[in-house]
Amino acid sequence: SSGFIDMLSLSSDVSMVEIDVKDEWCGKNLIELNLRKKYGFNIVAIKKADRVNVDFIPEQVLDAETTLIVIANTAKLGKLK
Repeated sequence: SSGFIDMLSLSSDVSMVEIDVKDEWCGKNLIELNLRKKYGFNIVAIKKADRVNVDFIPEQVLDAETTLIVIANTAKLGKLK
């Protein structure tokens, strides 16, 4: 998958981005992945089948149909490639 779907700049160095779930993330939950520590972004919502859920639980297992909506330092988003 391409990675970024949609990006909204919140300031010169912070963006809100939709990110496809990477293959290696499938079958794991947010606690296991620890994406905040690894990539420095905060997940604000999980999107699946055009439904956006802001009340998700960190134990939710991710799959290929899931998109993460995150806020991150724009420079750190380059680490995702």
